[in-house]
Amino acid sequence: MVTKFDEKMSEMDKILNESIRNEEILQLVLPFGYTKERLVILSSEHNEIYEFDSKQKKETGIQLESAKKLASLSQLFEKSYNNFISVSKVIFKDKPSAYLALGLKGDRKKSFSGLTNQGKLYYTTALTDREILNLFIANGIKEEDLKEGKKYLDDLLEEHNFHDKEMEDKKVLTKARDEKFDNLVEKVSEYKTFAKFALRNRQDLLNILGL
Repeated sequence: MVTKFDEKMSEMDKILNESIRNEEILQLVLPFGYTKERLVILSSEHNEIYEFDSKQKKETGIQLESAKKLASLSQLFEKSYNNFISVSKVIFKDKPSAYLALGLKGDRKKSFSGLTNQGKLYYTTALTDREILNLFIANGIKEEDLKEGKKYLDDLLEEHNFHDKEMEDKKVLTKARDEKFDNLVEKVSEYKTFAKFALRNRQDLLNILGL
């Protein structure tokens, strides 16, 4: 889909490149301070904006893929974690200290950070407290099962951090691109005003520039 950004970039590309290529246009706009070198600089700024736009689009694609992966990992983690919580509440119902240490009291948090922090507390305690771990094992839950559940959590947190970084990178690129774009639009708009005046008696040259 062609956006307004793409349309404006195409329009500026045509005006600048056709001006640079055409000696007659260059001679007519020269008295207004528009040398070939000055127009080449504007064209370079135009190309730089395209580079920023390309990077921004690439970041968007990476971010979308990461979002899909994040959703899948979140589902795996929550399903595994909730299963462990359910069975743990039965195993440790008569062990108040262990019940509290595993964070079994109350409901699961709804926020990402709240839920994953509960998960970190649960798996860290379950795997490092030997007495609690032995009770798990005695009730048929192997250490490997708990490690697998913890890996779902670790994978989710790793992808979440990556996703946050990609979002921040995209914001930085978008801001840089938009600032440069707005600046160039203003410069080219000024050039168009002088070019229309300089070429006012040469409709053929105005047509070349699309003016």
